[in-house]
Amino acid sequence: FAVALLVGVAVGTYSSMYVAASTLLRLGVSKEDVMVPEREGADQEGLMP
Repeated sequence: FAVALLVGVAVGTYSSMYVAASTLLRLGVSKEDVMVPEREGADQEGLMP
């Protein structure tokens, strides 16, 4: 039973990633859309006392 459960989890995870990736491509979501934007002044955080 445990082997069948592990196979089901592996196949389900793989198919979910495949469906999610193709859905993102179809919706036109780019890498820049999902990246966290940099905060203003983040490059100067260590300079101020």
